[in-house]
Amino acid sequence: MATTAVLHVTSAAGGGVDRYIRDLAATTAARHWIWHAGAGVIEDVARRRFHRAADATAIGRFVADARIGVAHLHGVTRDCEGALATVRAARSVPHLLTLHDIGFVAPRAFAGDEGADPAQIARVAPLLSAADAVIAPSHYLASLVARHFPDVAAREIAPGIDARANARATPHRPHADFAAHAKHLRIAIVGAIGPHKGSDALEALAAAVAAHDATLVVIGYT
Repeated sequence: MATTAVLHVTSAAGGGVDRYIRDLAATTAARHWIWHAGAGVIEDVARRRFHRAADATAIGRFVADARIGVAHLHGVTRDCEGALATVRAARSVPHLLTLHDIGFVAPRAFAGDEGADPAQIARVAPLLSAADAVIAPSHYLASLVARHFPDVAAREIAPGIDARANARATPHRPHADFAAHAKHLRIAIVGAIGPHKGSDALEALAAAVAAHDATLVVIGYT
């Protein structure tokens, strides 16, 4: 029987990374599991059931019984790295790595230090090099990969957006042209704006503020 299931590995406890994983699970045909590496729990997404991640022998049985065909890492923490090693020791499956933020080069970024850390880069370099595909959700993150890991070719795939459909619906407006035509008051919405955050209301909101001589600007993606 073909291996069709995807095992996502993450140390994130909620937030954008967790939403990204669940959006993938909701929009693709494969069965999806999530190994919450920090908590030591494996989740069956479709059935909303949780299982304690036991020893390596039990993990080996799980990988075989669940017909895991690919592992998808969503972080470079030691928890994620260890979970991947356990999976690959049980069964040789390809693995992908999605880089959701700059933590793979700057582990203290969320503490205010965005500087690249040579020790972190040296630690995660083998993880990136061994991945069958490295995915960067933005040009900026892809450029960090190119700068610090020259032997790794990251694929730039923006989450949650069909660039071709977006271009047909709303032609790209260069910054200078936007500055010339924008209203005096500009209201910014920052971040990844999915349906769970009210993206369906953006067009109506933009029209409403335009009536008051204002322009709505999304800094991020929808």
